[in-house]
Amino acid sequence: MTRRVILEQIYDSKSALPRGIIKSMKNTPTDSPFSKNKGLKILGLGKQEFIKFFFGGNAVISIIALVLITLLLAKEAFLFFPEYKTNLNIYRQSGKEFADIAKDQLKYQENIASLTTNLKQYELYHRAGVEAYIPQVFVGFQNVAKIQLREEILNVKIAKDRISSKEIIWSIWLDGEDAEKKALAEKQKSEADQKLVQAQADLTAKVKEVVKKIEVSELTSQLRSRAMLVKRDQPEVESKIKEALITLYSNYSTSTSKPEYINNANKVGRAKRAEIAKEPLFQDLSAIEKVLRGSDKEYTTYIENLRAQTLAVSNRAEAFLSSSARKKAIEEGIPEAAPEIKKRLQTDLERLVTEDQDYDMLADKVYQTLPEHDQLIKDMMAVTTPEFAKLPPKSEFTNRTARQFYSELQEATEEYQSFMTTQNQKLADWRHDKKVGLLQTIGGFIFGKEWVANSSWHNFFGLRPLFGGSLFITIIAISLATPFAVGAAIYVNRLSTPLEQTIIKPILEFIQAIPSVVLAFLGVVIVGQTILKISYISWLEWVPGFPALGEQMMLTAGVLLAFMAIPTMFTLAEDAINNVPKSYYEASLAMGATKLQTVFRVIIPSALSGIVAAVILGFGRIIGETMVVLLVAGGTINWPEKWTSPVHTMTGLIAQSTGEAAPGSIQYRALFLVGLVLFLISLVLNSLAQSFIKRFGNKA
Repeated sequence: MTRRVILEQIYDSKSALPRGIIKSMKNTPTDSPFSKNKGLKILGLGKQEFIKFFFGGNAVISIIALVLITLLLAKEAFLFFPEYKTNLNIYRQSGKEFADIAKDQLKYQENIASLTTNLKQYELYHRAGVEAYIPQVFVGFQNVAKIQLREEILNVKIAKDRISSKEIIWSIWLDGEDAEKKALAEKQKSEADQKLVQAQADLTAKVKEVVKKIEVSELTSQLRSRAMLVKRDQPEVESKIKEALITLYSNYSTSTSKPEYINNANKVGRAKRAEIAKEPLFQDLSAIEKVLRGSDKEYTTYIENLRAQTLAVSNRAEAFLSSSARKKAIEEGIPEAAPEIKKRLQTDLERLVTEDQDYDMLADKVYQTLPEHDQLIKDMMAVTTPEFAKLPPKSEFTNRTARQFYSELQEATEEYQSFMTTQNQKLADWRHDKKVGLLQTIGGFIFGKEWVANSSWHNFFGLRPLFGGSLFITIIAISLATPFAVGAAIYVNRLSTPLEQTIIKPILEFIQAIPSVVLAFLGVVIVGQTILKISYISWLEWVPGFPALGEQMMLTAGVLLAFMAIPTMFTLAEDAINNVPKSYYEASLAMGATKLQTVFRVIIPSALSGIVAAVILGFGRIIGETMVVLLVAGGTINWPEKWTSPVHTMTGLIAQSTGEAAPGSIQYRALFLVGLVLFLISLVLNSLAQSFIKRFGNKA
């Protein structure tokens, strides 16, 4: 029914309203401002249609872009698996897999010997006291100072070289009777001496400035830990080391002589270590160490020969795989090449490997080494195993780091027999003709423990250590960020005054504007060094992972990412709290509840789905961060053993390796596959957050 008919039914001739008013009401426009019938039209589109197609078109474009990105990632990623499968089959057929299984036994043996050495050295230096570390810390400080004193040291060297090169000539001229040459010699010698004095004065002034600013955190990881111990036990020693450094450069000499204080400390330290080394504990450890390091010499030679043999087979196999493509390229290039280049291309063509190898025959050579291997392992174990019983008890070690090494050594010795037996069985069961399937290839990528690219031995692409680094950093970050972000959202939204809101909210939102590279730099300079110093506090030695070995570690990255994620989680959590109906809040207060009771018993349960979604989205924000983890996490591709371990992440690896990987190479495609994994993680987290809100939001 039209508006005109309705008006005529309501307002008849007896109506109190005049007909003119009724007529004007009938003629009043009723369409919206974006009506199809009003305004300028372009290609038949009015304002309403234009707005609709503009925003709808952007959404379609976004979906298309997302689909194209997904297809690109999927294409390169799935091309990786067939190539990696071929790669793993060559690894097995060539005998490299056999060689690596055997080498793992050598690594285990070497690790036990290394743990024994570290156990002895840390305990020995600890008992020798601070003097044992002073010369090493001095060298560390000196290396840091040299970098900043390069120009001044060079000027002193140039001035001294000038004097030494002219000294003979000046002596001859000064002893001669030629007054003009004598005057010239005196003038040149005076100028050279003045330049040397000035250069030395500049060096002395600069070294005083530089030494004051040198921090323990600037040393290498091993020296840093020792410097921390020196600073903790005898704080005055650090200033004496710096004074010795100033003394050294105040009268700079190109010789390797050290200041008297350092030489005295070195003598005292050596004397103490020599005396302590005579104790039965260290005599026993030295004897054990000698046996362990000498027991694997013949086995090491066996492994070197085996690896050389299998590497040659693998190289020839890879050459055969690439020969068809190379042959086609050379044949296409020969007709257009210059005569001298054509001859070289013809030679290259003749050298191409056109026939595959007889892997059965080559594998026989590997199988024939198995009896030799078994005998060498048996001999090595016969020498090594009795030494484990000679290890002193753990209670005799007083240094904390030494006790950690003892625990690792004890664990390694307990598993020594079973590990060697297991590896022997693997070698006995190994077969070169057992094909690597697609599922095994996928499992090798997902659960592989190594990521090794551009290796002279073999390339491995295992996601496990990268995923572990990303996951544990994210767990640390989310654990730190959630209480602060959610707590701030609750306080600002429900408990704070208007003045506090105007201060807190802009500060939290400003954090998002800080570039991640700036935060990464602050993380290395401030956060990492602060955590490192805290880890060397004596009463915190009970904390797992303390003391840390460097400022670049998982914990530093986690703290920084928590700082970055707080604004995102705060905004989303506050929006969730805002969506709680005001009537809930008022009804709770009307029932006599306090503000805190209302917040914790009414508001938070009602907004819980949104808060959980904020945490999930914060998780996705953290795991996708690149620059901070690239610069701060440490860059070591290992499964994290403790929260202060250096690690690498999926995003960090992509940023670091993309420029190095040749397009179309297996490494290039592996990086795309890692990118696809990250994409799927983000997609799952976002979907999980949305589904959580839909499922539990209405119930709340």
